[in-house]
Amino acid sequence: MKEYEDNKLYNKRAFGLPEFEISLRRVHLRYTHHARARLEQYNRDSGIYKQDVVAPRSIKFNELDIVEMETTPEDEPVKIVGRYAIDQERDLVLIILLEKMIVKTMWVNVNSDQHYSLNKKGYDKP
Repeated sequence: MKEYEDNKLYNKRAFGLPEFEISLRRVHLRYTHHARARLEQYNRDSGIYKQDVVAPRSIKFNELDIVEMETTPEDEPVKIVGRYAIDQERDLVLIILLEKMIVKTMWVNVNSDQHYSLNKKGYDKP
């Protein structure tokens, strides 16, 4: 879902992502209450068989597999969806608002999920 109606939305599996420059510096992440609650719920519901997932305090963007991007009409990135590897089986999917490096929400997904049910209708072509 777009933050602003006039923005463009791209998905790696739909039509690809536009070319963009990525910062290689480490950035500190802040988490919304909703994002933290989602992770707490996952850890609570996953049982004793899986090690708890811990959200990263900071990241380098090249540590993420960026799968979705929202840009302004002028093609300035404002939001990304990135997969952050937790272990050999799972990724932490982070929705990051780039202006203030806020993680809006997050969830855990198996890394083999290729999102075959993706509806390409809502996505733009780079």
